[in-house]
Amino acid sequence: MEPRTAVVICTMANSVNNYESEYIAKTSYSVKGWNGNEVRDYLISKGSQFSDLEVSGKYAFKYVQGVYKASLVATTKFYITPKEVQSPCLGV
Repeated sequence: MEPRTAVVICTMANSVNNYESEYIAKTSYSVKGWNGNEVRDYLISKGSQFSDLEVSGKYAFKYVQGVYKASLVATTKFYITPKEVQSPCLGV
């Protein structure tokens, strides 16, 4: 398209109800000036949910898993067409 062309923008959105997806995530904790062991020991002193932390360099971390559940809307397509196109968003 030429510069300063009038355009029409069309998007397609899909909605999903009761979406579920299993996940595994790596949580990572650090404190400026501390090494990973210091971070781990401090967190363990604050609660048992940190008892299984691992250490790598200046980080304490662990893997967590679960099921993400949601109802969501996601934009999956994005179209730009010249304004003079007849019915530019039909069939999007």
